[in-house]
Amino acid sequence: MMSERHKNQSGTYFESDKGNYNNAHPDAYDEDKIKLLLTLTESIISN
Repeated sequence: MMSERHKNQSGTYFESDKGNYNNAHPDAYDEDKIKLLLTLTESIISN
């Protein structure tokens, strides 16, 4: 069961070093970089 502290944290990143929630690195929200990462990943696993 999830504790109350974590219950409403959907969509946030937990920084285990700091012990709190925050936004992920800005690249994690960049649609073009996400698409490129997916394309490169597909290329690697299809070989």
